[in-house]
Amino acid sequence: MDKHLHNILVISQHYWPEPFPAHAFCEALAERGFHVHVITDVPNYPHGRIYEGYRHGRRRNEKRNGVMITRVFTVPRRSGVLFRALNYYSFVLSSCFRILFLQDQYDLILIIQSSPVMMAYAGLLYGRLHRKKVMLYCLDLWPASLKAGGISEESLLYRMYSRVSRRIYRAADRILTASSGFMEVMHKEFGIDQDKMNFLPQIPVCEETGEYSYEDPETMNAVFIGNIGQAQCMDVLLHAAAIIERMGISDHGRPIWFRIVGDGTCFPAVRKLKESLGLKHVVLYGRKDPSEAVILLGRADCALITLTGEAQIAMTLPAKMQMYLNAGKPVIASADGEISRLIGAEHCGICVPAEEPRALAYALIRFLTSDRRAYSQNARQAYQRLFSRDAVIRQLVQEMKELCRS
Repeated sequence: MDKHLHNILVISQHYWPEPFPAHAFCEALAERGFHVHVITDVPNYPHGRIYEGYRHGRRRNEKRNGVMITRVFTVPRRSGVLFRALNYYSFVLSSCFRILFLQDQYDLILIIQSSPVMMAYAGLLYGRLHRKKVMLYCLDLWPASLKAGGISEESLLYRMYSRVSRRIYRAADRILTASSGFMEVMHKEFGIDQDKMNFLPQIPVCEETGEYSYEDPETMNAVFIGNIGQAQCMDVLLHAAAIIERMGISDHGRPIWFRIVGDGTCFPAVRKLKESLGLKHVVLYGRKDPSEAVILLGRADCALITLTGEAQIAMTLPAKMQMYLNAGKPVIASADGEISRLIGAEHCGICVPAEEPRALAYALIRFLTSDRRAYSQNARQAYQRLFSRDAVIRQLVQEMKELCRS
């Protein structure tokens, strides 16, 4: 244990039991002997309702797998723009208020920044009050993330949050990004020095995947796991499934089934589209515990990714990619940018341009006659070389130690 780094304060608007990767990082740090204290919300994502067991002020302080968790008042997301704004700003205000009562006992502040970028204020405030170094790990780049929600760069709202984002990113002492493409944008738009930033991959929530792998003799399974929102462009996947069904394509007699695990703001629309298309070989499981999702992934012949063609989305590398590679599953993707580059470089699947259902359908047909064993081996090797949990956590710890000493 480094004498300069022992107690870590983490600010993350989302944390277990919400489906975000923050707890995987925090628990890995706790396993290595660090004292980790997380300030987070009252869990309500993605349904917008407070989880059972956390209502009426219950479980505001708890300890899980060595991590101390403090939950501050948060207005549930529910639905609509008004409640989304209340959710965002209630966490900002509550977390900043809670910070005022924390003693000067932390060696470093780690902000795991999802949307909105303003959730970082509490960490920056503590750093300024106690003259501590602040590391920001950017999972969602702002204000670029707003474009995925249909907000124009020319709008007053976008320009306002561009100024907010600039101040927040420039205030951090060190920035790590979940996508290497984020660094170029931060340098170009916000003037952040390249030496102040580095790429840190996300780690899968559950790494024990290989032991569940087996081939289903009855069906060929194409599995999607993860958030179901606007960025995931799930209509492309469903229309591709419809093309496959209409053509009567099978894998040597095994019908092709699409198994979708996850939830999010677009889940009701996806369910409605499935019904309107009359899809018989698409199963919507909703949200599953990671251990259950891993078992379903084990049955997969291939794993699916669909993303919109938005430039900001193309820069992202979703955490599901690491999960798929770790499981040794060939990846069939409809995406641009980072996903396309990685699949092409590692020869671990087939990637076609974003938002093209027919191209995705024909990619699946091509997959039927491909060297699946080679794709699978390449996927596993890519994970071990680039994204393994131990390698990522070692990098994170080294980054934190260097920041504390600087």
